Amino acid sequence: MTPAQSCLVLPRTLRLGLVLLATGALSGCSMIGPDFMRPKVPVPAQFSATASTETASVSGWWQALGDPLLAELQQAALDANPDVQAALQRLRAARAVSQGADARMFPTLNGSTGETRARTVPTTPLTPITSTFNAQFDASWEADIWGGIRRNREAARAGVAASEADLADVRLALVSEVAAQYANYRTAERNALYTRQTIDSRDLTRDIVRQRLRAGLTSGDELSRAESQYQLADASLAQTRQAGDAARLSLELLCGLQPGQLEPRMGQGSGPLALPVPTGVLPAELLERRPDIRRAERQAAQAIANVGVAKANRLPRLLFTGRIGATDVTPTTGWFNPFSLAVALSGVIWDAGALAAQIEQRDAQAAELIQRYVQTVRSAVSEVEQRLTAIERGRERIAALEKQVAADRETADIARERHRIGLTTFLDVADAERVLFATELALNQARGTLATDTIALNKALGGEWPGQ
Repeated sequence: MTPAQSCLVLPRTLRLGLVLLATGALSGCSMIGPDFMRPKVPVPAQFSATASTETASVSGWWQALGDPLLAELQQAALDANPDVQAALQRLRAARAVSQGADARMFPTLNGSTGETRARTVPTTPLTPITSTFNAQFDASWEADIWGGIRRNREAARAGVAASEADLADVRLALVSEVAAQYANYRTAERNALYTRQTIDSRDLTRDIVRQRLRAGLTSGDELSRAESQYQLADASLAQTRQAGDAARLSLELLCGLQPGQLEPRMGQGSGPLALPVPTGVLPAELLERRPDIRRAERQAAQAIANVGVAKANRLPRLLFTGRIGATDVTPTTGWFNPFSLAVALSGVIWDAGALAAQIEQRDAQAAELIQRYVQTVRSAVSEVEQRLTAIERGRERIAALEKQVAADRETADIARERHRIGLTTFLDVADAERVLFATELALNQARGTLATDTIALNKALGGEWPGQ
């Protein structure tokens, strides 16, 4: 190489270095497209309904159940439920997308090596056989001068956060459903226990009526009424057991068990569930606690970042490529080191509005997801209010039914005694027992409904469960 040629190489190298430095500076500038800001949704300062002064922590309310079987079923559901496993795979895919988006910030390197043996023509005994060995590395890097690559990475990370919130939401919904079905089973179990007691009592009453009929102290229609009352309770027992079986089958499905596999173990539970009501969560705190709200927020953030990606696609792209190698040609040339550096600027000159339409589409999708976030927040606040109100009215209903049961039980005892000494007909006894039976079942059902409403409240507050 001549001195003149050396003078020409140096300025070009310097110019390329300056281009690289300038590009790096541009890449650190602000990014094209809007930045995400959490939409402001007006919420009340506090919930208007209050259910009770007996409260529990939202994050640990499940510990108040004290039921080892339910805790085991919760973990079994988390381990085996297909919805949870599907959400885990969605999260895995989102993390892979985020990893790929991070990788675009760095150069891509490729390498190759090979050897070639050849003889030139015309072939003569003196024609040498040349052996060429070549090894080279290629590199390419797109300068993020507009921030499109960074916006893409931002969107991918928001997608990961949305998938994490989605997994938490699926888990929360699952364990809440397990707890609700378990409460339904215990309610049906309690109803069945009382119905059996009622059947035994009515069987005894039916025997008394038979004895009185044989003694000529009553008529056959009283025996018919006694038999009707007995069969009514027996039919109610079958209906109650059906409700219990339905709840058990739902539990088996949720926990990945075969039908009937859970039946022998259901007697290991603690009986009816009495749950303290959680408080201490303000409406504004739902924005952080509820996974569905966090998911909606991250989905909106992802959509906003994708608007920036679409806008960057309309602008020119700056791509750097380079190659360096080592070549040995034997026996003619020997080792030498070829290299090349290139800078390319490319962009769309005319596309009939395709990229502009893509920006419009992404912008509309972002606006939709922002409105969906707003609706999710509003629905969450309303759901908590509804659950609190339901619990408050449920407690009032239970208190009234407990008083009614006490009065109906006293009325039934009086009617049985009056019938025993012949002061009244069996019709009065039948009516009193029918009313008492209905009131007792209503009380048991109200207690079960209170338990499921409390579980639903904890879910609405974004309650945490083991393994979540």
